[in-house]
Amino acid sequence: MKIENEKLKRFDENKDGYLNFGELQKMAIAEEEMEKVINETGKRKNGKDKNKDPTKSLS
Repeated sequence: MKIENEKLKRFDENKDGYLNFGELQKMAIAEEEMEKVINETGKRKNGKDKNKDPTKSLS
């Protein structure tokens, strides 16, 4: 894993106006986290919540 991190650092240092590998990986991780939350809450991408309980707040 350390070798992979070194590669990410080198890609991050190359700021040429394009999305670099490190940024793309961060975006992919964030997308995975969002999918986990969506799956856990039962919230679907169309905005409808099939497990909605009107007695609970969204806090």
